[in-house]
Amino acid sequence: MKARAQEAAATDAVATKVRNTNLDVAIESLLNVEKQMRLAGDVAGTRKAVIDIVELCYKAGACKTLNDQIVLLSKRRGQLKQVRVSSIHRLALTSSIGFCN
Repeated sequence: MKARAQEAAATDAVATKVRNTNLDVAIESLLNVEKQMRLAGDVAGTRKAVIDIVELCYKAGACKTLNDQIVLLSKRRGQLKQVRVSSIHRLALTSSIGFCN
């Protein structure tokens, strides 16, 4: 339990740090966090990293990058089904308000 709290805090720290940097650098940092969480089998941490990537692309208005990241993340070997569902759900929410149409 304590390890998961530390991992969630690490994800939050990376997301906060990268908000002020280049989008590609931010995504790369979050992809590294996602990989660590995925390999550790941490569903909550992986889901948070993936949703942070989706939200970062949405806030930057980078439609092509958002679509590319969704495809990349969904094809990752060993990606957990709950994480894929969460990322598609978040994408559906952004699409429903007129983003990437």
